[in-house]
Amino acid sequence: MSAKSFTSPQGAVFVASGQNFPDALAGGAAAAKQVGPLLLTSSSRLSGATSNELKRLRPSKIYILGGTGAVSGATAVALNGIAPTQRIGGADRYATAANTSKAIFTSASTVYIASGLGFADALAGGPAAAKQAAPMLLTSATSLPAATRAELTRLQPSAVKILGGNGAVSSRVQSQIQAAVPSARITRYSGADRYATAASVAKAVWPNGSRTVFDASGTSFPDGLSATPSAAVNKAPLLLTSKSCMPSPTASASASLSPSLRVFVGGTGVVTTSGTVCGSTPVAPTPPPPPPTPPSPPSVDYDCGDFSTWPEAQAVFDRYYPAYGDVFRLDRDGDLIACEDLPGAP
Repeated sequence: MSAKSFTSPQGAVFVASGQNFPDALAGGAAAAKQVGPLLLTSSSRLSGATSNELKRLRPSKIYILGGTGAVSGATAVALNGIAPTQRIGGADRYATAANTSKAIFTSASTVYIASGLGFADALAGGPAAAKQAAPMLLTSATSLPAATRAELTRLQPSAVKILGGNGAVSSRVQSQIQAAVPSARITRYSGADRYATAASVAKAVWPNGSRTVFDASGTSFPDGLSATPSAAVNKAPLLLTSKSCMPSPTASASASLSPSLRVFVGGTGVVTTSGTVCGSTPVAPTPPPPPPTPPSPPSVDYDCGDFSTWPEAQAVFDRYYPAYGDVFRLDRDGDLIACEDLPGAP
């Protein structure tokens, strides 16, 4: 994703673990704010593909997301050999997200908040947050973490967008958010499932459609995480799909957005590109009509003298010619016009 969306050199690049999602959830919006990519690595060593991309990008700074349990000290040393690094971590995933926001956003009129226990809602919300220059903060389902509350208090946004239904972010948490930023207008984007929530976000933030739409897996996180800055560069929403069919909410949102370009993130073993809607019954092709039944073989012989006008002769010729050819020898010159000497002939 990085190679297709970012040219060299880059000012800042963000690096997070590709084995766990929490630290990278907030990183997509932060990377988009810095107009830089989000790359993934293994926890214990710098992945070869990531190392090669960093060398191509030649960034002036690398932000490492998460503590040493997510991106090891040895990996940080390797990254520092490519460009100066800054680690953004915290006591937990909520503090890491809050500290990422604090490091990158001096202010924000809008803040997005999603569950830190699942990736799907934050994944779809990342490009939306990027479009509105907003950070992504995380919460538990039942209580607003202290680090998240503190960052909301610092930013004092005029709008807060909650991602997911009450099962992901409860009404109690919504009340705690409102208490932290009393003047903020709170909007919730949710749906019957993760695919419907992603569709809801895309339709709300891109009401006039989008030239480009990104599609990522709704059941695995790595591809979608790294896609957020690329989607942001392309001013595109990110919808969630599956590897065998397109969920109905995704298909509906795609039709509403009316893109001229669809970008499928990941291989065919991860996401489908077929456009088949889940649960739809394939429509059998309409069989071709049966060929017309040929007339019975003629039982009498005709010649041009048997007809008074050319249309009469031509009608007999046209009736028998497809099945039997010029059986009566009415077309003397082979131009498919019978008895040209009769009145009315062309």
